[in-house]
Amino acid sequence: ISACEKGGEWQQAIMLLTSMRVAVLAPNAISYNAAISACKKTGGWPQGLMLLAAIGWNVMECDTITFNASISACEQGGLWPNAYVLLTTMLCVTLKLSLASYNAAISVCEKGGKWQMALMVLDNTCQIALQCDSITYNSAISACEKGKTWQKA
Repeated sequence: ISACEKGGEWQQAIMLLTSMRVAVLAPNAISYNAAISACKKTGGWPQGLMLLAAIGWNVMECDTITFNASISACEQGGLWPNAYVLLTTMLCVTLKLSLASYNAAISVCEKGGKWQMALMVLDNTCQIALQCDSITYNSAISACEKGKTWQKA
């Protein structure tokens, strides 16, 4: 499945994941992560989000990487509300949010023209004392620029 991700073959990745279930092999977080990442990288983001839904939010099969890949898939689809729900869900199921989680969420808000939400996520990032990087700030600044609120940047 990871090879499918690297080769941009999301359809093949999903087919392999399905074959695992048929062969009574239990896909794990790594399998799902690779399939979701393959989907988001090659325009199959809706299928990637469907995979997350198929897992059924089972924390045993989801990890931070699963959610980060899904948040990035939301970015491709311009689904900033979904990305925010995923970020909030991570907190509720006590998954460790990484800087990548917040960066992906800020980027989704920026692409969706939701500068207020981007700044709110940035503020949350600072409150939990994560060391923000240039991606964090650039995405937030870009969101303000797109919202014609450069003063907030």
